[in-house]
Amino acid sequence: MFSLVVVMLGPKADLCKIDTRHECVGVGCRSWYCFDCMVGKALALRADLSKAVETFRGVFMLTLTIDPKIFRDPEAELAYVQKKRCVAKLVAKLRASTRCKLYSERFFCIREFHKDGRVHFHVLLDAKFIPFDEVRDAWGEFEPAWYLREQSDNSPRFGSVAFTKGDFSNRMHAARYVTKYLTKSPDQGFPAWVLARKNRLQRYTVSHGFWAECGVDRGRKEPCVGCTPVVKKEDAKSCDPECFCAKCVGEKAPSLLALMQQDPSIGQRVERCCTSSAILALEEWMREDGELYTRRVFLGHVDLSPQQVAEKFNVVTGDTRKRFNLRTLEVTELLGVEFVDNEPDIPDRYARWLESIERGDGVHANRMSREDYEHAFGFR
Repeated sequence: MFSLVVVMLGPKADLCKIDTRHECVGVGCRSWYCFDCMVGKALALRADLSKAVETFRGVFMLTLTIDPKIFRDPEAELAYVQKKRCVAKLVAKLRASTRCKLYSERFFCIREFHKDGRVHFHVLLDAKFIPFDEVRDAWGEFEPAWYLREQSDNSPRFGSVAFTKGDFSNRMHAARYVTKYLTKSPDQGFPAWVLARKNRLQRYTVSHGFWAECGVDRGRKEPCVGCTPVVKKEDAKSCDPECFCAKCVGEKAPSLLALMQQDPSIGQRVERCCTSSAILALEEWMREDGELYTRRVFLGHVDLSPQQVAEKFNVVTGDTRKRFNLRTLEVTELLGVEFVDNEPDIPDRYARWLESIERGDGVHANRMSREDYEHAFGFR
């Protein structure tokens, strides 16, 4: 029988690298206004928000709109709300009121676009009870002093207020409900004034220190000891294999500032989404207890879209058109650098399958999975 070939790296003796594969991934624009990119960003945000709302003592949700007669255009309307910090000050007013049951001033606010391009706000609060007239009057106080409302106009001052949902079945339900607005684009697309904007326009805002107060870390992980500046370049292999910092995984993605300098407007950045590709090495690691995990290591960029790479090597991508596997020789041809896998003559997955037969592990004792078969015999 074939034995499993492993490569021992790093200071932890119970870690071993058992396989290395390569992957082509489209370089996204990382914009909240690109459908391909915003879904992944929204799902990651939902996971963190779910942890945050677990620290809420109550969950309450408001929907706030602005009277379209006040401002000449949607961009001026949003600029006023941002400059005056209307949402944050509204929550502070409700918190100070004796009639409202707010446990803290923490809030999470989503911006959604109307069909006419105007913005309304969905606000998730750490609260149990808020009287409707209290929040309506507090929101009306933000109406600009220069706006002369007609006497016959009986519409709510500054804009309308609605209780979006009374009760949530659980905290996860609340997080899913509010972030669903980030996983879809308007039927008519995003407004032209948004796509023409030449600076950032967040789809959501939070109260000051929101994530820290909720104990959620949305930053990058700190590098391990082996990644500190005191380590010499030739000793880079002493890095902890469980470290996922930018230095360890070799991440070379351009900063958001660089993307904005290259393509000034949001629409231009969205148009360039996935026009180039990143080549990654997928290192599969195993602990002594059998637990597996995968670390993606950046190898290089190519000025070809994933579709062009797939056509070049006749790869059938199916539904995953912007992410698919490559063979080592194909990676070498793309990057012009020779890459050597740690794989033996017979791939590691095949060796593991043979070992599973020897152990008699369930269904693998009778047949090979399609994924293992294709990997073992060099098929896609």
